[in-house]
Amino acid sequence: MVIAYVLIILFASCRYGCPTCTVKGEYSSECRKVIFPILEDYPLRTSETYRHHLHIASTTGNPAFGIKGATKLSDLLRIPEQVPFDPMHLLYLGINKSLLNAILKCKSVDLDILSATIDQIKVPHYFRRSFVLNGRKNRPTITLLLIYIN
Repeated sequence: MVIAYVLIILFASCRYGCPTCTVKGEYSSECRKVIFPILEDYPLRTSETYRHHLHIASTTGNPAFGIKGATKLSDLLRIPEQVPFDPMHLLYLGINKSLLNAILKCKSVDLDILSATIDQIKVPHYFRRSFVLNGRKNRPTITLLLIYIN
């Protein structure tokens, strides 16, 4: 979110929410969020396309491919090439949150099979905890696993 404020771009939950590509997301009423298609080749945003979309947004007054307006950083940085990824929102609050919620809500997930599968993967020692703790799903262990896998 901070990057979106600083760069004056749309948030990740919008149709053109990716700062590094120009793929259009579609709203899913079933999931109640914007879903991005899986493609073979994503059209990457370059500093040239960023400046072109910025020009369109500036002249029309409407966001163009996720660009809402000019930032003073565009004179200093090549956007998006020199803008770092934000792991907090990409991993911890993004896909990992969705995966964790799906695992915890799914009644058909066999945690014994999940634990056995994890035992076959070489992971750090702190994953040697059970996914079930006191008869409930152990959310911190599952969260650590998702962060490690990503």
